[in-house]
Amino acid sequence: MAGAARLTLAGTLFFLAVVLTLHFLRRDYDLTRRFLSEFAVGPYGALMTTAFSVLGLSACALASLVLLWLLLLAARLRVVAKTAWR
Repeated sequence: MAGAARLTLAGTLFFLAVVLTLHFLRRDYDLTRRFLSEFAVGPYGALMTTAFSVLGLSACALASLVLLWLLLLAARLRVVAKTAWR
């Protein structure tokens, strides 16, 4: 569980760091008028594609954590329900 949580945090921080770095590298890019995915077109496209991939992996890790938490919660509620109905 701790590994997935670290992966989620690290992936999100990596994505933010890449976006901030690209914002300074491409001064011609206006975030208020253009989409974030447009960073993937141009000289730094590979970096932005990597950032999107890492963000996707961190989202999957977060989803697995939420699923695990829900399963543990359901198991605990079953134990409480069985104990209460005896």
